[in-house]
Amino acid sequence: MACVISILCCSTSIFAQQTDLDTGLLIERLRQQQQIQQLNSLANTEDVSDDILKRYASLCSQLLNARSQSDSTLIKAISTAMRTLSADHPCAPLWVMLSSEVQLYDLWATQKIDPTLIVSLGYPTEAQQQEIQIHARAFEPKLSDAYQQLKNYPTGIKTLMQQRCGFLLAQMRYLLAITDINTNQNQLLKQAHEVLLPLLNTTRDDWKMIHRARWLDVSILLAMGQTDTARQAQPAIETDAQSMLITAKTLAAMGDTEGAYKLLSKLESEAVPNDPTMQLAIADSQHQLLFPKQDYQRAFGMYIRLLENNPSQNLKNAIASRWQMKQVIGPTLKNLPDNVLFAIANQMFDIAQHGDDPTHSALTLTASSLILLRDRQSVIESPMHERVQLLWAILKPTYEPGDPQKVIESLSMLTHLAENSNNEKLVYDAIKAGIQLTGQLLKSPDRALKARALSAYLPLARILYTRFNTSELADDYRLFDVVAVRLPAKEYALALQRLSNLPASHGQYWLAQRYQLGIYRQLIVHPDWPAARIIAAVAPIRDQAVNQLAHANTKQNDIIQHVALESSGMLWQLAAKQNQWLDAANQLQWIETDTSLKAADRQAWLCRRLISLQRGKQFKSTGKLAKQLLDEFGKPVFSVVMQALTAMDEQLDSQRRSQMLDPKLPLDQTQHQALLSLSQSVVKWASSHIADEHQLLLAKIVWAKSLTDAGQMRDALTLLSPLAQQFESEPDLWLALGECHYRLELGANYQQAAKLFHQLIGRSLPDAQGKFPIRYWHAWTRYLQICDLTNQHTHVIVSRIASLKAEDPTLGGEPYASLLRALNAKYSQHATDSN
Repeated sequence: MACVISILCCSTSIFAQQTDLDTGLLIERLRQQQQIQQLNSLANTEDVSDDILKRYASLCSQLLNARSQSDSTLIKAISTAMRTLSADHPCAPLWVMLSSEVQLYDLWATQKIDPTLIVSLGYPTEAQQQEIQIHARAFEPKLSDAYQQLKNYPTGIKTLMQQRCGFLLAQMRYLLAITDINTNQNQLLKQAHEVLLPLLNTTRDDWKMIHRARWLDVSILLAMGQTDTARQAQPAIETDAQSMLITAKTLAAMGDTEGAYKLLSKLESEAVPNDPTMQLAIADSQHQLLFPKQDYQRAFGMYIRLLENNPSQNLKNAIASRWQMKQVIGPTLKNLPDNVLFAIANQMFDIAQHGDDPTHSALTLTASSLILLRDRQSVIESPMHERVQLLWAILKPTYEPGDPQKVIESLSMLTHLAENSNNEKLVYDAIKAGIQLTGQLLKSPDRALKARALSAYLPLARILYTRFNTSELADDYRLFDVVAVRLPAKEYALALQRLSNLPASHGQYWLAQRYQLGIYRQLIVHPDWPAARIIAAVAPIRDQAVNQLAHANTKQNDIIQHVALESSGMLWQLAAKQNQWLDAANQLQWIETDTSLKAADRQAWLCRRLISLQRGKQFKSTGKLAKQLLDEFGKPVFSVVMQALTAMDEQLDSQRRSQMLDPKLPLDQTQHQALLSLSQSVVKWASSHIADEHQLLLAKIVWAKSLTDAGQMRDALTLLSPLAQQFESEPDLWLALGECHYRLELGANYQQAAKLFHQLIGRSLPDAQGKFPIRYWHAWTRYLQICDLTNQHTHVIVSRIASLKAEDPTLGGEPYASLLRALNAKYSQHATDSN
């Protein structure tokens, strides 16, 4: 250590003015002056060969940046890094000093309430005391060692560095003495005073800390009980609030209570509103001064004034923590003035209800305060009486748990307050608390208890939804009111009114929409709610839900989807019930393009839309959606697509039968083309996805019939002929094949068609009522037409028609009856002419 650190000095022009200092001290100067750029230059210059000093300069630069951002995490990291710098380096004492300063000033400056000030001048919590002890114990021996090491340094540097180290060491010893009962307090305080003396007796103040050192020494002397010495040592000028607090403490120690209070009152009026640490220190000092004098009004005065001035939650919690300390309240609760006791009850109530109260000390203090206040005549006759009743009604079930009767009593008290008070805020709070208690009671299996709870709740609800209908509380409990009261009582109109007033921005809005839909579903069968009225109410809900899904993927996406689907389903059902199939299909149109829906929901509702489109005769749209369903969902929707396909085919069958009467009548080309395209697509898709040929048969028959309608009979035969042997017992296949041959209008084909129709007739059986299927009459009509066209077996036509008429006087209905009657007339005439 004998080497002089000045040999490390940088020779660059930036630092030339300070050649009397070593590089380490130079870094400290730059840090104090907040010269970040110059620190960075020093950290990167080649003129300094010591890598440890370069690292030190870099850390100081980082510290300044972290301090400007109040980044406690980064500050801790930098402090840790400083401790890892070489302990054998000549500048090691600097790093110990800086680490302790970072802990005392930088880290605690990022906290809302500085524990060092509270520990020395106020009422610290146990946690704050422990925090100070941990750091003081850690740094006191390090600073003590550094102080001794500095004795080996050259005189100029030694004096300079010992001043700063001594101040920090004294501060750590003082903090340790007043927080750690396991230490020798007097010895630590004496050592703290002694280590400050060199700094107090010098005029050189390079570190700008002599003034602070003198006030620290006053605090040390006061802690040692040397009041007169402390007064003499006190600087003549009080430059800041902390020095004024120490002065007040000195005056109090000398017995000048009023002088001390006057100074503290001045401090209170000048305190910075956003400095909670100083506000607490002043309030604590006032209490420490006046509480022992039993001047409770003034002792608690500043605490109460702080609470009345909309403080931060941290400040509220700090005051509440003090009021749970024995040294602050003591055994004198019953002696406190009404307003003080009332303030304690209010603040402790908030902690008991909403804060951290694991030992229930806040609950006990609140209850004790309220019990005292309730019995005071001065309170009964004052405006605070209603508030006391309110707090007691809310607190009672928690303070006296286990008895539902206590909850009923509290609920009755709250209802009484809500009905009779003129204080809007108190009424509001009573309603809120009453509803919360009602919710607890409604969970009980005791029906009588639930009935009493509802009886007390109804007046609260009436006031809430008349006087506070647009309030946050009213919105928060709309669903509760509906589910707990209105729906069980079947008060649907009032339930709908409650829910409809909930703003769209509320978190329960979409859940409320679901309940509205549930109510409308109940009302579908109500005589006062015709379908048109239900539709007018549900449609806006559906439109809003669909629009919300289209524009945002919100956190409530699942419930919005449910509302959109359920409302669309209701509208679809109402339209379908009235056979308004096009309208029914339109209710589900949005689902085609919304891919955000769950696959199962999308599949189910699109299948409903498909059938609705088919029944609404929207054939082109039916075909398009059917293809989309097969592409998107495959096998699970095949049966539904086939249902739509066969239904479209049956719808076209009526036109085909009309063509039998008048071949010049054209088919609806839109319908025919849609069926032709869809049947072809279904066959092609199924050929590669459906292994069972039997499932393909019906689709191929429909396709073949559509080809036949288009005049492509040979293509139809090519499609169906290979299936004849495989499916020889399928009458629809025979009928389609027979029609293909018949429509070719060639002799051989007529013969093949007659054969197929004759086989079909032989295998057609009547149903239980003795009626034959349509295909039976179709086959007979075509068979007898072929006899007529080929002039074969014409002699049996009249007798056969007579037999058929005996089976069914209507001859199977149109067009078969007209065609058969025409044949009968023709050949009856032939028989007459031949006779």
